Amino acid sequence: MTMIRFNAVMLMKGRWTPMQSALSGQPLLLSLAFVVIILVVVAVVFVVLRLRRPSVEAIDPTTLDASTTLEDTLDFDALVAQDQPDFEADGYPSLAFDADGDEYPSIAPDEEPEGWRERFARLPLTSRLLLILAPLLMLLGLFGLLLLLPTADEPELIIVEPTPIPVTLLVQSASVARADPLTVTIAGASIGLPDGTVVRAEMFEDDFPFSWFDTELATARVRNNRLEFQIPRAADAPQPVETRQYTVRLFGPDDEVASVPAELIVPSIAGIADSFFDRPVAQVPTPTPTATPTATPFPEPELGVPTEDPVPGGPATATPTVDGPIGEGTPPPMPTLALTTVPPTAVPQPIQPTLVRPTALPPPTALPQPTPTDDPSVVAPTTPPLPPVDPVPPPTATPAPRPTLPPPPTVPPPPPADVLSGDIRWSRDQGPLRIERDVQIAPGSELIIEPGVEVQLAPGVAIFVDGGRLLALGQPDQPVRFVSATGERWNGIFVRPNSFVVLEHAEVRGAGLGGTLLASERSELIVRSTRFTDNGGAILLNDTRLEMRDSEVTGNDMPFGPALEATYGRGNFITLTNNRFGGNRLSEGAPQVRISNRSTFETLNLTVEGNLIRGGAPNLQLTTNGPLQGTVGCNALVGDAQGFGLRTQTPQVNPNGVPPMALRIENNLIDEHLPPIIPVYLRYGLGRGATSEILLDMRNNWWGEASGPYEPETNPLGRGDSVGNNIIYAPWLTAPPSCLPPQ
Repeated sequence: MTMIRFNAVMLMKGRWTPMQSALSGQPLLLSLAFVVIILVVVAVVFVVLRLRRPSVEAIDPTTLDASTTLEDTLDFDALVAQDQPDFEADGYPSLAFDADGDEYPSIAPDEEPEGWRERFARLPLTSRLLLILAPLLMLLGLFGLLLLLPTADEPELIIVEPTPIPVTLLVQSASVARADPLTVTIAGASIGLPDGTVVRAEMFEDDFPFSWFDTELATARVRNNRLEFQIPRAADAPQPVETRQYTVRLFGPDDEVASVPAELIVPSIAGIADSFFDRPVAQVPTPTPTATPTATPFPEPELGVPTEDPVPGGPATATPTVDGPIGEGTPPPMPTLALTTVPPTAVPQPIQPTLVRPTALPPPTALPQPTPTDDPSVVAPTTPPLPPVDPVPPPTATPAPRPTLPPPPTVPPPPPADVLSGDIRWSRDQGPLRIERDVQIAPGSELIIEPGVEVQLAPGVAIFVDGGRLLALGQPDQPVRFVSATGERWNGIFVRPNSFVVLEHAEVRGAGLGGTLLASERSELIVRSTRFTDNGGAILLNDTRLEMRDSEVTGNDMPFGPALEATYGRGNFITLTNNRFGGNRLSEGAPQVRISNRSTFETLNLTVEGNLIRGGAPNLQLTTNGPLQGTVGCNALVGDAQGFGLRTQTPQVNPNGVPPMALRIENNLIDEHLPPIIPVYLRYGLGRGATSEILLDMRNNWWGEASGPYEPETNPLGRGDSVGNNIIYAPWLTAPPSCLPPQ
């Protein structure tokens, strides 16, 4: 009974709310509970009346004479009222009648039970069972009623119920990445799916299934909540129609969860859109340059204007035109390529002194004479100027007429360039390819560099991708190498709008003559397993969709700004995974990697995971005027003055006090930074771990010590790298996460 009372008390306190919520709203159970309670009450009343029934005294038959009749002796009304007459004499049992007239054996007056125990012992078996089961049935009915009644003591427990994490799939990007073979690249994210879960991708045409994917390769496994697909076209795939809309969706196990449709991007450049939609491609007669200059010399400079001789075999310094990010120092923007058919093959010798000399001869001719005379001796002083004037006609007559003159007469014309049109391949069989002049990949053209090719570029030479495609497709044992032909710096790779560049298993060395080794504007850049080293410039991106994986940017000399600077004004996607940045000589106060969102409305989607970023102030910097979303996780931010920083020029505050950015920054290592010149920081070696100009969630990161990051007010005993006022850091990791890259 004590246990029953305890359970009843716990039930009243609302401790069994899960069962209550499970049975609430069941009218059938409520009706059954009421019926059980009514039956129990009736049974208990019946038994109690049965136990309290009085007995009547027995009639002695020896006291009756022959004239006495049964009607005179027995008062049946009294017997019925007493409900217990009995007859017992000389061994004859007396009769007793109950209220219904039924007879049963009577009990002698001295044997009448006096207590409840004796009465219970004399009850029939069915009555005893009923007495035992009655309380249990009553408690069962009360239990059902209590489950159906709302609890008032702790109603919040009903609300705070464990809810499963909703499983979500998201397509972050989907585009046709290759023309031969046709391949679709999909980047996705998942929530609530464990690592190793198989997710499949499917293409749709106007919201109807479109069997274009190779089904055997249209699956991927979840890894750190990320999904990556490289899906080629199926052998029997239908032909897409250019007027239809094509989307991609992701499906979880058994198709229980699916992503919203995402548009499939087909780059509008030849080789991809043409192959995808099976357009007819105009044939180019020959892949040779459109203009082949051979012997036309430079235009002559104007008289009296001193000029500098151009460098034979190489262009002049690039002219900045990129509207991109400006880092620390004065960054040189993207060079401007002006195509011309004039090669630097015949450079005229400077003849300015002989041309200017006649202007200095008038003084001798103006010598006054005492009197005018025709004496020939007087005219003699005028004869010396004639010899220097005689050589003038030959140099003016030797150059051929020029079709065009450069716009600024004081600046020599830009260097010539070889224009590559059509689909061109550079193979290893051609040996090392030596590039003496700038190369331009014309709009709609494609240059494929096969594995093992070494491209040697002369000093100052650049590669321009002008609306075309550059695919450097190396292999792990046969990389594509871009190197200097002489050991002096070549210019770089410059990608203009609407271009597509892939550097896979490549090496870029010796570039950056003007301070930039690779610049891209409003294009798409994919870098995989590529090494940038021994260069004199940085990587600058402007509104360029970037995917950079398993690559290395080390041992470079950056005259300005960070090693990698990506700036966006229209919202975009940037993926940095398993890369190494470090060992670069940076300008004072420049970060190692900086990602900027200049738009106040467009969202910039980030995936920065598994990178080792060493050096810079800070190692990783985000600057934004608008929303950022994505993940920054499993990175090692070590060394130099600061680990992580977020800056903004636009105040961003949520009204409920929640960080305004949908940005997950977790499982990072932030350590080994230099302490500022403040006594407490110097005493304990507390470096600057992270700062932010807006409220930022950075929970579950490793700050170098199990005591957590140092914060003067909220965690003064922390001995890890310090955090700023706007950083939400608790709880923190007490050991380095296992997903960090090797250091």
